[in-house]
Amino acid sequence: MKNKELNIRLNNGFSVARDTILEVMSQLFKQEFSLDQSISSSGAPQTDFQNEEFPKLVARFKTGTPYSIQHIFTLPSDLALNLFAWMVETEADSEISDEHLEGLNEAINTIIGQLSTTLAQEGGALDIDDLQLSMCDTIETLEVQSLPTEGSIVNYTLTVSGNTSTVNHYLFADLESVSVDQEGDELSDEAIDKLLDQEGSDPQVDSDTGEVNVQNVEFGTFDENAGNGSNGQPRNIDMLLDVDLEVMVELGHKTMLIKEILKLGKGSVIELDKAAGEPLGMFVNGRKLAEGEVVVVDDRFGIRITQLAGTSERIKSLG
Repeated sequence: MKNKELNIRLNNGFSVARDTILEVMSQLFKQEFSLDQSISSSGAPQTDFQNEEFPKLVARFKTGTPYSIQHIFTLPSDLALNLFAWMVETEADSEISDEHLEGLNEAINTIIGQLSTTLAQEGGALDIDDLQLSMCDTIETLEVQSLPTEGSIVNYTLTVSGNTSTVNHYLFADLESVSVDQEGDELSDEAIDKLLDQEGSDPQVDSDTGEVNVQNVEFGTFDENAGNGSNGQPRNIDMLLDVDLEVMVELGHKTMLIKEILKLGKGSVIELDKAAGEPLGMFVNGRKLAEGEVVVVDDRFGIRITQLAGTSERIKSLG
């Protein structure tokens, strides 16, 4: 894995994740943010980390897909205090306490959860392990000397209400030890340079002659048996009958603020949006299939279907 290829992955990931991050932050902190990214080309995060000015709020975690990286985010303490104050709708405190760390940790997990969903929909993955949030007064407390010397540095510029803050993101990875199997389809140095220098060029236009590359398209032929199975019989829904689908019964919804969730304890009661006696929704693969009522079958909860969705909706649920 070359450092330039890591930076390409970072650029691609940011372009996919940016809108999701801003949307979740807007919901959590009730502010409108803008977010920009710049990547350092030094490839030496340990060296650049020495320039950090402390104290800082530090978020630290590992990712293991497709290769192991140790991530360290550093946030100015005034930004962290403002984020917590916006989240709980109060005035910003002067110092960060355990209450701030607990609340911001919940917010980070919320952002990560939504980001994981977004990346999964795009065919990617976000595998985060050992998330730690702490207030660090000195650089020595982080013990970065034991981490790999290679990686990248990303600077995020966060703007809200006309005020700008910088969040630094250090990625420590032993890139030379990453095998081709870990990387997947490895890009050559020539291919990487071409991607970095492309800047919106049209791949169908020859850069030397200016001619457009056009190829003839050959379509397959269709015959009267094209829709039949191997036994010559028409394909039908029978071929799908052994496919597993996720069935979920929805009891109700409730939207809560982070500060309300933090107040929950043993014995707390959460009021849902459904009234007693209302039919429950039954979903298959995220699509509503039916409505029903709760029953008890051999000491287990069940649902008696009282109304089915239309035929077209039920067919969509199979997908």
